[in-house]
Amino acid sequence: MLPANNKSSDAGGFTRKGGAFTGLRRAWTIRARRAALANSPGYTLVELLVTVSMLALFALVASSAFDTRSWLAQYHLRAAARELAQDMNRARMNAIKENRPWGIGFAIGAGQYSLYSSGPDDDITTAADNIIVKTVTLSALQGGISLGNGLATAPIPDDGVFPGDFVSFNSNRVVFRPNGRPNASGYCYLTNRDNDAVAVGALISGAIRSRRWQSNAWR
Repeated sequence: MLPANNKSSDAGGFTRKGGAFTGLRRAWTIRARRAALANSPGYTLVELLVTVSMLALFALVASSAFDTRSWLAQYHLRAAARELAQDMNRARMNAIKENRPWGIGFAIGAGQYSLYSSGPDDDITTAADNIIVKTVTLSALQGGISLGNGLATAPIPDDGVFPGDFVSFNSNRVVFRPNGRPNASGYCYLTNRDNDAVAVGALISGAIRSRRWQSNAWR
C-alpha cells in the first residue's frame, strides 16, 4: 500500500503540507491586527494621568479665583434692589392706571417697606384707610439685606447729603401721583453682610433708577 500523500497542490501548481499554510496565515493575521492596534489612535496610562492632573489643577485655580460666597451675596443684594425697583414702578403704573396716588413707605426701625394705595378717599396722607398690598421685610431676604450704605462713602451725586437713616425720600416715603411723577425725588440705600451697596430711587420725572457702588463711585 502506498503511503498517503501529505502534499497538496494549490491552484498555481505549488505544493504545501496539510495545515502549514493555514498556521502561517493565522500568524500573519495576528501580526497585522497587533500592528493595526499599535497604530490606532488612543491614550496611554501616562497620558491619562497627565490629563487628569491638569484638570485637577485647573479646577483648583478656578475655585480659588472665584469666590462663590461673595458672588451669592452680591446676587441677593441685586435681587433685593430689583424687587424694590419693580415695586416702585408698580406704584407708579397703578397711580396712572387708577388715577389716584400710590406710594412706597419705609419703616426704618423694622427694616421694612410697604406698597400701598390711597384707599377710598384718594388721600394718601390719611393713613387710616390706605390699602397695603405688599410688605417686604429686608432681614427676611437672603444675603443679609438691610438698610445701609455699606462701603459707600458718598450719596448718589444728585441726592444731596447722605441720609442718616439710608432713605432720602421726604418723610421716608415716595408718593406717585396720577401723572406718574413722584412727590419728590430720592433714594433708598441697601447693603448686605459683605458691605456691598446699592441705591434704588425715583427721579422727579418718574423714572426709576438703580445704582451700585463700585470702585469708589456709583455705577
